[in-house]
Order: sequence, then C-alpha cells, then structure tokens
Amino acid sequence: GYSVTFENAPDRVLRDARWLALQGTSSLFRVGDIFISGAMEITSEGIRVLFPADEIDRLNIDIAAIRRITDIGIDYIMDNRELTEQLLAFLESKVHLENQFLEPLTQYTNAISMKSIGSPIACSDLNPSQRHGIEKALSQRVTFFWGPPGTGKTKTMGALTASLIKNKKRVLLTSLSNMALDQLLLTTLQRLGHAASRISIARLGSTMDEKCQGLSRNAFKKSVFDAKRAGMRWREHVKYASLVAGNFAMLTFPRAADPGQFDYVIADEVSMA
Repeated sequence: GYSVTFENAPDRVLRDARWLALQGTSSLFRVGDIFISGAMEITSEGIRVLFPADEIDRLNIDIAAIRRITDIGIDYIMDNRELTEQLLAFLESKVHLENQFLEPLTQYTNAISMKSIGSPIACSDLNPSQRHGIEKALSQRVTFFWGPPGTGKTKTMGALTASLIKNKKRVLLTSLSNMALDQLLLTTLQRLGHAASRISIARLGSTMDEKCQGLSRNAFKKSVFDAKRAGMRWREHVKYASLVAGNFAMLTFPRAADPGQFDYVIADEVSMA
C-alpha cells in the first residue's frame, strides 16, 4: 500500500477520522482525477492517510504518480449521507406538528410541472442522474443535491437556474463562499447564452470573480445598465432583478440591499454552512 502524513488538518477531518476509526469504516479521497478508498489515522505527527494495496492495484495507479500528487495535496470527500438520513428521520418525526418552517421540508407539493415549462431545459449534455435531480427539484418544494466533487452539481444547478429564468421565474443564487457562488452564476450565464444580455442580474458584495464584476454595484454606478437608464437606484435594481447572487453573509448583512421575494432559492455549499 501507500501512506502519506499531513501535519495540518481541519478540525472536521480530525473529528471524522476519530469517528471512522470507531466505526471501522473507510473514507473516500480524490487523488488527481481518481476517487480511491482509504483510511485515516491520527498520529503524533499529524493525520496519516493510508491507501491499501488492493485498491491501488484495482485502479491501476502508479505509486510514483500518487506520491507526486499527494505532495501537493489530496481531497477528502466528506460523506454526509448518514447525517442527512438522520435529519430526514427527525423531520419526518415532526410532520404532525404545525410549523411554518418545517412544512416546506416535509410536504411534497407540485411547485411546477415539467410539462408546463415553456422553455424546456437543454439537457443533452446532462447525465440521467442530473436530469432526474432537476425533475425532482421542479416537482417539490425542497430538494438536496449531494455528491462528491466533480460529479456535476454546479452544472446541474446552473441548468436548473437557466430554465427557471427563461420561464419568468425570479431566482436567488447563494453560497457560503464567493468562489462557489461565482462558479454557479457563471455556469448559469453560460447556459442562458445570448438570453443573459436581456435579463436583469445583480451580484451582491464587493469580492467576486473578475467575470462577474460587470454585474456588481460598482459597475452599476459606472455603466449604462438598463435599470439605471430607467432611473432606478441600485437597491431598486436588486429588488426587481430576475437573477440575484449573494453569499450567505451578504444576504444577512443589515445594510445590504433588500433582494425582495423570490420564486426559487438555489443554495450551494449548504452542508458547510
């Protein structure tokens, strides 16, 4: 087999390592473009990651290649399925309670039908799992997309958002980090294509990808936005824009522009919040 020790690891990884050791279960890692099972062990030098020989042989991985990649770093895939199952069980146990916050999470409603969509989702490049996720999202009030990095969650959410926008729905995009938020916003704009130039879009905050700067407040002050030509202020533009993007912190900031009400909220990195 092969092992590598990292001197520094986030507290979440350390907690998972202790829990998995008690359970006697393995972890999932991404080394380059390959997903591989392994084990974690806490030592005096840090956290040791071990890849068994049979896994290395099964995936036909070169040890020298693993060594080069792990010198840079590897991705630990957090498995939140057990936590999600426990959360679902808890919510289902509270179905009998009248609660305005729990009802959307425990009751299935037909928010929108696939058959009623005037501008269908362009899904030729989506796999069956991604298409199924979008269908679920369009048929119930709350939907969770879960998957390891690289499985196309952002691509799926971007396709969903673009379809909703084309069907005259008002959508809020949000995430824990600006990087993930901008990636989701740019993916949506790519799916919208030329239609994006005819849609009012607002990107809240000051820290963002250079490609999103044209949708910011600073750009609104300097450029010839349609809303500005119509005499709107930035706060009014945000309140009536078809697509608004802001991270979790910005949406709760007291002095930030009020984004108003939305038909749909699409949030990335929810499990990290």
